[in-house]
Amino acid sequence: MPETNSAKDLLLIIDSRIPIVVIESHEEAEVLAIVRRLSRKISKPAFCWTITDGLVHLDNHMMPVTQPRQKKPEEALKEIKI
Repeated sequence: MPETNSAKDLLLIIDSRIPIVVIESHEEAEVLAIVRRLSRKISKPAFCWTITDGLVHLDNHMMPVTQPRQKKPEEALKEIKI
């Protein structure tokens, strides 16, 4: 499947070694699909934080979804090891 411009842009950001990327979008399902696909492509874990679910590991088939759910942003940042 050809990469969209959004996916290419996100991959450039990830390749530049920026550890945390904030994405705000009305197209949540599409964004999460792109992030999951890129996560598999580059063999790196991806996490998502929302106010309702807290920090969750996006299922990228590399590691089990056992990350504790942290609902406070400060706690979520402590769980992410860079």
